[in-house]
Amino acid sequence: MSVPLWHDKVFGSLELLHSGDRLTLTRQHTGSTWLLNGTIFARELRPGLECSASVYNILNQKYRTPGGPEHRQDIIAQDGTTFLFKMQYRF
Repeated sequence: MSVPLWHDKVFGSLELLHSGDRLTLTRQHTGSTWLLNGTIFARELRPGLECSASVYNILNQKYRTPGGPEHRQDIIAQDGTTFLFKMQYRF
């Protein structure tokens, strides 16, 4: 979901992701999880300037994914809350 926050230049968005329970190669269960991500995006604050700030896994959910045959681990723990800031200038 994305909504304008200020003069069609700044937008806020939320993303809700669900992953169901999965079996690993050794038939263990990873469990299901819900993840919430959010972003604020600003375009043309100055000519050619775009910025965004994102927070992934806002609720710091502990979740795991199955490893493949190339991994030593059968179940791989995933990152908690992470942040990304991006600034782009075009001329």
